[in-house]
Amino acid sequence: MDELGALMKISHDGERCFTTCPDGTAEPFAVDISDAALERLMLDLGSEDLTRIERAQLWNQPGAYRCSTQEIDTLVDIAGRTPGVAGGQIAGAGLGGCAMILVRAENVPALEENLQREYYTPRQLPHGVVRCTPSAGSCLLAIGDGKTQ
Repeated sequence: MDELGALMKISHDGERCFTTCPDGTAEPFAVDISDAALERLMLDLGSEDLTRIERAQLWNQPGAYRCSTQEIDTLVDIAGRTPGVAGGQIAGAGLGGCAMILVRAENVPALEENLQREYYTPRQLPHGVVRCTPSAGSCLLAIGDGKTQ
């Protein structure tokens, strides 16, 4: 769960436009994708330092797509400050998206309370949390004659 949460954070940082501070103020967010930053990553990859090599791996780089919104970034940041939250990211960015948060079951009430107090109530919005439980995911189905489709 922690590894998936870390990947969600990396993913969201690639979409993110703002960082929301605990006091509610938002600051612009940008990932350094300059030539100098890329050269530093290449040096890290060529080093013998395992920490530098791991940090420089492509899957650890957030990108710079910036397709999130300040509202989604705020939800993700509030969630990220809640104990038991492993990660959060934007989902469905094409039409404004939503925040998808991975949280331990016992911490869901605290997450909902924090989001209500810090996001929904100050904006006079109705409660907007939908609890979802992961399922087994994609699989092959046998239909009719028993052949997989």
